[in-house]
Amino acid sequence: MSKMLSHQVKVELMRAVTWRQCVIWAALILVLPTIQFLLIKENYVYYRQLDLFLRLNSNFVPLLFPIIMVLVYAIYFVGEQKNHFIPYVRIRIPLATYLFSKLVVNAILSFLIAFLMVFVPFIFSVKIPTTW
Repeated sequence: MSKMLSHQVKVELMRAVTWRQCVIWAALILVLPTIQFLLIKENYVYYRQLDLFLRLNSNFVPLLFPIIMVLVYAIYFVGEQKNHFIPYVRIRIPLATYLFSKLVVNAILSFLIAFLMVFVPFIFSVKIPTTW
């Protein structure tokens, strides 16, 4: 990675990871599996933790998954186009560097959110007892 690109990736990460966004992402990661768990906990008996994990990830969360992944970072890009920020940036850095840094940050954040949306319910289902 060139020095300009690595600096631009850091700038984009700092711009994207705000306190407000972290709260929204944490709410998505924690609230969706909790709602799913509350919906299914009374109706089924689980003999293994894996059964609970598979059931947690089998209802509406996978349906919302593509929408959530798009909303993780794409909103910033739309806002920048709407406010004519991209022509302003094009004067200062090459457009290819700017767009590639956006792509890298989008990949990092989307992977992190997707991983945590699966990993947190897994930890939750493995660490709780099988009987309530």
